[in-house]
Amino acid sequence: MRIDYHNKEIINKIYTHDAVFKGFDYDYENNLIQFEMVEGYYKKRFKFIFHNVFGFKMASCDFWGKCLRTDTWHTADENEIAEELTEIKEKKRGRSEDGKLLESKSRLNSVEECVESTLYFISGDSLTIACEYIDFEEIRLAE
Repeated sequence: MRIDYHNKEIINKIYTHDAVFKGFDYDYENNLIQFEMVEGYYKKRFKFIFHNVFGFKMASCDFWGKCLRTDTWHTADENEIAEELTEIKEKKRGRSEDGKLLESKSRLNSVEECVESTLYFISGDSLTIACEYIDFEEIRLAE
């Protein structure tokens, strides 16, 4: 399933509770983040590929104790990472000698067209990723 800014609210309905997260792969060259998680009780595997990643941040302090299991996955109310990057982009743009703004070379054109979501962990940690779209797959494991 492809998730983009048109249907991003579907993320709030996807049940990933207790799925085991063991890390992610960030492909800088292709701007991709990929990972899989396995949930044992309902016997599901979740595959995530975040395309055209603009930014990500992780809080990882084991606030409530060490735990690899997830709590929830939600879209962000506001695209904080994308907005922060837009501000930085505007500051870095600069002006030409005649005072005109220089053209931006950033891949991030519109904050509104960004999908920003956060994976929360039972430990209290969180992983937030801002991207253009997500390929998500839920696979039923054999009993």
